[in-house]
Amino acid sequence: MLQLLEETFVKMSSQQLAQINDLIGEDQLDEALEQLSNAAMNSYYADEIPQLKAQLTRLQKKKRLNTISQNDLQLGYNKLSLAMGDLLQNLEENTI
Repeated sequence: MLQLLEETFVKMSSQQLAQINDLIGEDQLDEALEQLSNAAMNSYYADEIPQLKAQLTRLQKKKRLNTISQNDLQLGYNKLSLAMGDLLQNLEENTI
């Protein structure tokens, strides 16, 4: 039980959290996901990162193949940014 509680909390500085938030705000989603992955590595939220990475990869592939409209692409990026922001907020709330 104690190990589960320890894994739920993440050791991150407010500077790291702010940096990830800035990357999301600047649409640098690849780098933000990489840093989120490192931050959430041993947390309760670690299993969400591969899903977010897959979502970004799908969007990038559709863009590269020109099989998605600009509006749908932007909508996809916005949804992904929102999900990443939610995850970051959850990590912030569970930071020790």
